[in-house]
Amino acid sequence: PAIGERFVSPQGQPRPQDRDADTIAKRLGMFVVETPRRRLQDLIIPETTRLQFNTLLTKIRYHRVLYEDFGLGEIDPSGGRTAINLYGPPGTGKSFAVEAIAHELGLGLIRANYAEIESKYVGETAKNIKAAFQKARETNALLFFDEADSILGRRLSNISQSTDHAVNVSRSVMLLELDHFQGVTAFATNL
Repeated sequence: PAIGERFVSPQGQPRPQDRDADTIAKRLGMFVVETPRRRLQDLIIPETTRLQFNTLLTKIRYHRVLYEDFGLGEIDPSGGRTAINLYGPPGTGKSFAVEAIAHELGLGLIRANYAEIESKYVGETAKNIKAAFQKARETNALLFFDEADSILGRRLSNISQSTDHAVNVSRSVMLLELDHFQGVTAFATNL
């Protein structure tokens, strides 16, 4: 068959692997890579916060030098990941700051909103989280989870319903994906 041509069963149904490929493509399509327009120099923040941002940007920009040339990778072999957690009341510039960081690093930006990730079907939320990380890997984009407290609250210890189990699974998947992601991830929360 030609590229893109799909096999169809005698009953007219696509093969399961074709349906899976369609589902994966649809899931990845949920996440759009934006070109960041805001710049760090336009963000009005205290000097101490600006210094923290500059330190963070330096660590990301010189990761290879730190981990390969200076040998930090021998001490911390999984140190390639960067997770940024911004918190504060609404309207304090958290989303602006994330966009500016992506701009400074020359990365695209993927906004992963919990309302888009969450699914009423058990197991689908975890698959959507995985797809967000996969899309960020494939496009070399900064992955931004806004309202992160919805995703990364405490794990439930008293599980009484399947939805409680699904919440714990989603949180575990998020932490595992974050642990294996070598790119930049940002979280913003009001808490």
